[in-house]
Amino acid sequence: MTSTRLPVSAYVICYNEADYIENCIRSLKQCAEIIVVDSGSSDQTIAILERLQAEGLPLRIVHQPWLGYARQKQLALDLCGEPWCLNLDADERLDKDLRAELPALIAAPADVEAWRILRRPYLIGHGYVPAGTGDRGHPRLVRKGKASYDLNLKVHESLRVAGRVELAKRGGILHYRPLPIGEQIVKEAKYASLKAMQKFAGGKRSNIVRLVFTPLVWLFRFSFRYRLYRYGASGFIQAGTSAIYAFLTEAKMLQLEAAERRPDRDEPKLRGVTIRPDGGSASSDTATRTQGTPLPVSAFIVCKDEAGFIEDCILSLKDFAEIVVVDSGSTDGTLEILARLRDVDGWPIRLISHDWLGYAGQKQFALGECRQTWCFNIDADERIDSDLHEALAGLLAAPDDIVGWRVGRRAYLVGYGFAPLSTHERHVLRLVRRGHAAFDLKTAVHEGMVPDGPVGIAKRGRVMNYRPLQIDEQILKENKYSTLKAEQRFGEGRKPQSWRLVISPVLYFVRVYVSNRFFLSGRAGFILAMTAAIYAFLTEAKLVQRHILGEHPSHDDMDGEVL
Repeated sequence: MTSTRLPVSAYVICYNEADYIENCIRSLKQCAEIIVVDSGSSDQTIAILERLQAEGLPLRIVHQPWLGYARQKQLALDLCGEPWCLNLDADERLDKDLRAELPALIAAPADVEAWRILRRPYLIGHGYVPAGTGDRGHPRLVRKGKASYDLNLKVHESLRVAGRVELAKRGGILHYRPLPIGEQIVKEAKYASLKAMQKFAGGKRSNIVRLVFTPLVWLFRFSFRYRLYRYGASGFIQAGTSAIYAFLTEAKMLQLEAAERRPDRDEPKLRGVTIRPDGGSASSDTATRTQGTPLPVSAFIVCKDEAGFIEDCILSLKDFAEIVVVDSGSTDGTLEILARLRDVDGWPIRLISHDWLGYAGQKQFALGECRQTWCFNIDADERIDSDLHEALAGLLAAPDDIVGWRVGRRAYLVGYGFAPLSTHERHVLRLVRRGHAAFDLKTAVHEGMVPDGPVGIAKRGRVMNYRPLQIDEQILKENKYSTLKAEQRFGEGRKPQSWRLVISPVLYFVRVYVSNRFFLSGRAGFILAMTAAIYAFLTEAKLVQRHILGEHPSHDDMDGEVL
């Protein structure tokens, strides 16, 4: 067996790859040397590698703390001792045709320094796609000492070859990591952030043209040039995921540039002030506890780990007779801040600890704890502006048949500030008479109160939302929300409709950017509208994949081969 092995050092870097590593290593069994550089796996990866080592595979395990993608791979490459070096990721493996072709590849003419090899990704619901679909091939098999990695690259590292590179015409690399789109988005958000920081550090800048057109170019490239259109909804989801990566990269670069010019900050920071709709602030004594008759309102807040926001929220609730805070396990100092505001500063806070029931369930519990005639729903990262505070007395004096009031909301846009007053965000029911509204407990996300009578619209004042998340952080939030929404629809028996993958994101974008007039906020408004469109796309894609995986569970059959 040893004598038939090829003069090839295969090298793999890994971390917690127990689900994939065995097929990867077994596909390399004809190599004279297999080097695995592990960066601290805590699952069964090492145990699997040691078992394969005991079976006689020429496997060398190297333990190395993480250095970054390019540096980790360069270290692995430097450890290779054979004349040829072959790079695989832990979730990749050589197909049978490429294994048969390896002897011919390493017998190449002396001026051929490397071979580009096509990769065949695994598409949920379809299996492995043909070679060349979604991939043009990268240098994977190189002569020792003829290639290296660019150590300045933070992500998407590839070998730089000093000499002639040819394309292997037969066989390919099978890539099996069938991540549902929710997990894929987590990965793409990480990669996009690294890519943007790398480009930004290198002096590159984005602009509105690239922000708009780069995602479209990626969408069409993957759909048509890489022929993913052949695979229906699954192919469109894969192409859409690539477009999201392109958008996140450009948006992150714009936000990094904006942070250089104008760091995000709460304008003004609400320590002892109440913000006005025009961005100005009231005098510093407006947020102190009132000495007069308190308003018959219970504000209710659900929170967990909101130390960076909760105090400003409380300070904006001057004159409220009661502030009910339901906490679901904060460990970041939130509880200490609330205790100080209550016990030292005299705010009428009633702090209740309660296990998380879901968004609607937790808020319904908090609403049920309110004791005043009126109840006001506010999030920990929100605060009421001074105009709304001044308008409250009039709202509370509404005729008895009015059971609640819808209130406008004003968002904070990273790199811009609070959205212009002329933007039209949807008015949401926030102020209700106790006992005349309840949350729909079937709603998993974007929960709202349902009244049992007529409600009015507050013409004056806004709820101000300040949580300046960078685009990669915001997408992770939308990813979480879209999962909850898709699961809710699935539980309701909703069937996926492929056309909604295309139409729903477009409609969301138009509603936010045009109808709600966020085009007035420039680049930041476009990013916000695109984020809404991505949420819509993810919701539809997850519903589609939920049904696909129910009918066709992912299975790595090595394209019909068993190793």
